[in-house]
Amino acid sequence: MQQVSGNATTDTDVSVLVTDTVLLAANTSRRFLMIVNTGASHIRVRFGQASTTTTGIQIRGSGGALVLDRIVPTGAVNAIGETATTAVSVTEY
Repeated sequence: MQQVSGNATTDTDVSVLVTDTVLLAANTSRRFLMIVNTGASHIRVRFGQASTTTTGIQIRGSGGALVLDRIVPTGAVNAIGETATTAVSVTEY
């Protein structure tokens, strides 16, 4: 865990499967969220519900990212790999 601007930051590496995968559990204190797709396969992300390969926000492989710092969902964050298992880095505080 790191300190960023006085907030405890949690960095997590997750293998996103081709089935629904929980990236983060619900966190009512979450004020910032960054998801970086470091793998090759595109992923789909949904907040508070299961992911499918055709719904949610698409984050492209090989460096695609989603940063939320104004309106930040506090529920669970789920993802699914569109074509293969892929590596994702998640940061929240």
